[in-house]
Amino acid sequence: MSVENEYMITKLVSKFGYGLSFILMMMMAVICSACAKDKDMILELKDVQFFQVQPMNSSIGSIKLSGLVFHSSLAIKNISTSLDDEKLQVLVHLTPTSSGLSGNLIYNLVIPDKVNAVTFGNENVVIWNRSTGEVKSK
Repeated sequence: MSVENEYMITKLVSKFGYGLSFILMMMMAVICSACAKDKDMILELKDVQFFQVQPMNSSIGSIKLSGLVFHSSLAIKNISTSLDDEKLQVLVHLTPTSSGLSGNLIYNLVIPDKVNAVTFGNENVVIWNRSTGEVKSK
C-alpha cells in the first residue's frame, strides 16, 4: 500500500471514526460472499457418512447410491453425471441448507452398457467396476 493511500485511510478513519472501517469491511465481506455463491460445491466421497452402493435387483446395470452429507450446513441441490469414455462420473452439487432441501443422498443410477466404471466426485473415486462387479461402500 502506498504512503498516499495509507494517509487517506488514516484521515478518513480519524474524521469518521471506526464506523467507516466497519462499513468498508462489511462491504468487502458482501462482495466476497457474492463471488463465492457462484462457485459450485461438489460432494466428495470422504465427506459422505454411511455411503453405500447397492446393485439394484430389479434392473441389471443399475445401482443405488445412498448416504448422508457430512456437512450439517449443506444440502444436496442436484446430482449430475458425465460420461468420459468408459467412465461415468457422479457429481453431487451442494448448496447451503434451506427449506425443502436435505443432505440425505438416495440416487438410482442406470449404467450404460459401454461404461466399465463409475466414479464419485471431482476426485473420481471408483465406486463401481463392471469387470469385478465390486462396489465400494464405507
